[in-house]
Amino acid sequence: MQLELFPEISRMMPNWLPLEILCKKYGNGRFSVHGHNGKLHIDEFMWMSSYYDIQCYKHMDSRRYLNIDNKGNFYRYSAYDGKYHKIDKYDAFSTLFGN
Repeated sequence: MQLELFPEISRMMPNWLPLEILCKKYGNGRFSVHGHNGKLHIDEFMWMSSYYDIQCYKHMDSRRYLNIDNKGNFYRYSAYDGKYHKIDKYDAFSTLFGN
């Protein structure tokens, strides 16, 4: 079965690969945002949904979202226009751990 033929099913199936890659890259404390010297651990996230290639993960402590596409780009959802807008890594981590 090819999931591309059934987009409603593929939106319900978690894709952990973008987050796994990110956690391997930043799993040893190589970033600092708002006093949070980061270590990303995949077990701190819940997969919530996907929007085309963008995977939406929710951090269990901060309760904020980290949205990543399959190429490693970061996004922020805007309720104003209902779209995902590309952001840089610093803005993504600031959103995730910021005040």
